[in-house]
Parts: sequence; C-alpha cells; structure tokens
Amino acid sequence: NGPGIPAGDCDCFGNQLDAIGVCGGTCAADVDADGICDDVDPCVGEEDALGVCGGDCAADADSDGVCDDVDDCVGQYDAIGVCNGDCPADLDGDGVCDNAEVPGCTDASACNYDAAATDEDGSCIFVGDACDDGNALTLGDVYTDCSLPNFGCQGFGPEVIWKETFGDEPFLGYGYDGNTNTAVNEPEWSISFGGQTDYFQTVLSGDTIFEGVDMDFECVWTSRSIDVSGFSELEVTAAFQESGKMEASDFIRFEYILDGVTTELATYADDFNAATFPLTGIPDGSTLQLQVVTLTNANGERMGFDDLYVYGVPVAVAAASTNDVEETTCPEDLTGDGFVAVDDILLMLAGYGCTGADCDTDLNGDNVVGITDVLEMLGAFSTACD
Repeated sequence: NGPGIPAGDCDCFGNQLDAIGVCGGTCAADVDADGICDDVDPCVGEEDALGVCGGDCAADADSDGVCDDVDDCVGQYDAIGVCNGDCPADLDGDGVCDNAEVPGCTDASACNYDAAATDEDGSCIFVGDACDDGNALTLGDVYTDCSLPNFGCQGFGPEVIWKETFGDEPFLGYGYDGNTNTAVNEPEWSISFGGQTDYFQTVLSGDTIFEGVDMDFECVWTSRSIDVSGFSELEVTAAFQESGKMEASDFIRFEYILDGVTTELATYADDFNAATFPLTGIPDGSTLQLQVVTLTNANGERMGFDDLYVYGVPVAVAAASTNDVEETTCPEDLTGDGFVAVDDILLMLAGYGCTGADCDTDLNGDNVVGITDVLEMLGAFSTACD
C-alpha cells in the first residue's frame, strides 16, 4: 500500500535494469544489442558471411568457407576439376572425363600412335613385336618398319625351289594338239601321250592351266630334274580340276620321282570337280621330278592341273649349327658365305628361344636368342662381309 516502485527502478529494492534487461544485473553494456553482455560477448558487432566478427565478406553461397568475391569456384568442382562442370567420374585420374575417353595407343614411339587417344588400351605396336604376315609357310613374323604397309610385318620360311604355274607360256595351246607337239623344246617339263589323244596342252580356263581332253591313253607330264641336294624339309603342292561326265576309269595322279624312285602322292578320279593337294612333306634327296599321269576316254572329258610348287629349307639352316662357320667381319653372317641373306635369318630362327652361353645365334651376347637378335639381323640384311 506504499507509493509504488519509483520511476527507473525495476523492483521495490531500488534495483534497475542493466544493459541486457536483467533487473539488478551487472551488465554495463551491450553495444550490438545481441542480448550478450559486451564483457562476455565473443563478437561485439556483426559476423560476416564467413562468421568473422566485424568482417567484410558479404556472401559465401557455397558454404565452403571462402568469401565469394575471392572464391575460385562458387559452387562445386566436377571429377576433372571444372567449376560447376558436368563430369561425373575420372576413374583413372588422367584429367579426361570417363565419358569422353578415346581408347587407343598413346605412346608416341609406337607404330600405331594415335594422337587423338586419351586412354591407353594396350594396343601399341612396336618394331620387333610378333605379328602374322598371313603366310602359313613363314616363321618368326615380326614388325620391321613403321613406315611400311602393315608396319612391315614379315616372316621367313622355306624357299620356293621350283614352280610351274603355266602363266608365262609364250602362247595358249603349248603342248600337244592332234598331230602337233609344240612342247618338244620346253626346258621345264616334258610330255608323253598316245596317238588318239585329242590334246594335252596349256589352255585358258580363267587362269592358264595344263589340260588333257579325251586322251584314250595315259598321258604323262614330267617336270625337269630339280636339284634339291642343298635343301631339306622338302614339301610339294599342286592343284587339280576336271569337267565333263567322268567315270571311275577317268583319273589324274600326282607323283614325284626322287633319285629315280617314283612315289604316288594322290589320285583323283570320277567327278571330283576340283582339288588342291595340300603342302606335304617328302623325303630329302638329290634330284626330284614332279609328275602328273592322267586319262579320260570320251569327248568333253577334261582333266587339268596347275600351280605345282617345290619348297625346301637350305641345309645349313635346317642344321641350325654354326660350329664350322668361318669367321667374318659380320656377326650376322651365320653361314660364313660373306653375305647376310635369307639363309642367315632362317638359321637364326631355327635357334630362336635358345637360352644360355652355348646359343650359337645369340648376336648381342645376352644369352638369349630373341627379338633383339632378329632385329639386329634384319638391320644387317643384304650386307656384304669382308
């Protein structure tokens, strides 16, 4: 029932509100009016966008702790470091987005280097790498020169000792026709025939072949004598064809005569249409002849043959030994004949893969006959040695 609380007081005991509105409190000042007494306020003033008291950063839109006006990227970096980019992944860390990678060879020293490639895919090809030259007869195929087609993929194999493809005859009908034998002076082959034979001669049948028609007697084609004494691993092949209504008595037989002994390789009879006698090995010897014996007995019955080949490996190569080779100024001249040639390469390939100090064809002395030796040989190819 007294006169009430005096003006300026906040209670009946004469207390006043302090700076933060506490009755009888002790806070003398709250300059920034944030409800925290200045003597305990961590920031007397305002924090900027980065939470710095009294700072001047107006914005940090991406909340990365860097003020936008000095932030290199206001937003987010993608997988390859582009601000606000759209690359979701760069798993190999090469700076190219996975969805933009171009696979290929990225080694500038490779034959197939691709300047547009961004992702190495293991496809690089180098000189000396193994390859396939498409010839089943060759061995040790390797890339030899980046500037050549197929990067100079080349192998080495048996030599063609002799062949007859009938493609270089002076004119068609070279052989026997009726009473005329135009093959009497042929140096590569000879023929024998019966008097009733219509013809036994070269003809054009898409390709020039040797053909017999209505022979009535066995007709025989025999190659010249071929010197094979310097070769081993002999192989032969030929192609045969027929047309007309053949019977079992109509045939064509492929033979070889080695050192005077005749051996049958194959006989095709009746309607066989066409056949290729596959590359087949025969024994080594000194002299070889190929022979074809054929018979038909009616008009329109034709037997033909073409592409007779004899292959072989030089004896020095097949021996795969250089123990008795004379010393020359060219270590690549393995045969000691004073010239780096195919026989030297074949000799090396015969010993390819040898390991140890006794490898006769180890040119670089690393106790392994490998690709570096082959490349050294190829580099010296065609060299004449003193």
